[in-house]
Amino acid sequence: MKELVTQQELGKIGLTQQELLIKFNMQLIKDFEMCGVPNYLDFLTNFSYAQIHKHIFNALYLILKKQPSKFQQLLYIIDIPEKKPIKIEILETVELTVITDLIVKRILQKVILKITHSK
Repeated sequence: MKELVTQQELGKIGLTQQELLIKFNMQLIKDFEMCGVPNYLDFLTNFSYAQIHKHIFNALYLILKKQPSKFQQLLYIIDIPEKKPIKIEILETVELTVITDLIVKRILQKVILKITHSK
């Protein structure tokens, strides 16, 4: 997250890194719950982008293996646009990495939009 939001940007929206992490967690878990797959996520405690990315990547990987029908639904709920249909059965690690990055950015965007529009 540090690579995505600078201290100056945090100051503009009036949050600390820890507050942003809490709000990020809440939004991420909410979206996973709406899809019916919250048990694949734990509450994030580390503000490292690499750790967040790895955490979400692992959750997506498990969803693909155990409940592949929920994967597409999760992308829809999080609001990840599809330029072309994703063939879940041939999804590669590189593509899953890109999708994970899109999810991190979209969840962060949702949180920041909620904060700025609630003021």
